[in-house]
Amino acid sequence: MASTIYIAPTGNDTTGTGTTGAPYLTLTKAITAATAGDTVFCKNGTYDYTNGYTQFNKNITVTCEAQSSAIFDCHNTDSSQPITADITFENIEYRNFRGSFNTSNVFGQYANGIILTLTKVVVRDSAIKARSGFARGGIVASNYSIYERSSGTFILDRCKFFNIEQYLTTETSSFINVQTGTVTLTNNLFHTKAPAYGNSAVKSILGVTTGTNCTIKNNIFYNDSGAATPFNTPAIAPIYENNDAYLVDSLPSGTNNLTVDPLFVDVNTANFNLRPMSPLIEAGQIL
Repeated sequence: MASTIYIAPTGNDTTGTGTTGAPYLTLTKAITAATAGDTVFCKNGTYDYTNGYTQFNKNITVTCEAQSSAIFDCHNTDSSQPITADITFENIEYRNFRGSFNTSNVFGQYANGIILTLTKVVVRDSAIKARSGFARGGIVASNYSIYERSSGTFILDRCKFFNIEQYLTTETSSFINVQTGTVTLTNNLFHTKAPAYGNSAVKSILGVTTGTNCTIKNNIFYNDSGAATPFNTPAIAPIYENNDAYLVDSLPSGTNNLTVDPLFVDVNTANFNLRPMSPLIEAGQIL
């Protein structure tokens, strides 16, 4: 029978029992205690995720009360999350993430054929990084040190990825950077920022290879980096409908797509609500 295991910013991995009254502190401890089918519930608050490293090796769901009510703050330190099982993340926020040398992804595919589902996940104020010589870095990406994994299923719905840049300048990172499989993007925000000194702009929206099938609907792609950012259309023509790609080059063919300023309330304060006169209002598709 599936169980719920609790963690909290004030929890304790030694004295805690994983219950709501005595939660653990870390994701690693909760995953160690979990079995397939369990849920890890992150109580509200900000978790110190300095040099954050969690290996997700069990088929579980990681969730919290509401979008961004549980925040994992990496404090701009090298961090990574290798994934070797089917995982669902809901509502969790990661911020100030910086890709490490070998394991450079916020959500990294480290086994063939996994199913990764992100629902209402937020990644903000972060720098993604590719492993030197392999150019496979991203928020969602398939790599295992020098070995790339394949045949994954990646489902992203109602997520927000904003103020994203590339850590350093030598390699090529993308928001989604996978080897082969299926990618479904619906109702998401992808926002690049002007890079800080020593960093560079995200090199493309997609970094998928020839064997990837993509369905891309109702997303906003906003290039705020000041540098050219191509979409990088996959070799297999994607289903590309009802998206807005502002200041993004080399877009795929599709239907009912826009390339206009979405008129957010205030990008500088991360208020990505639409102004009343936004051309995107009622321009999407009910999915």
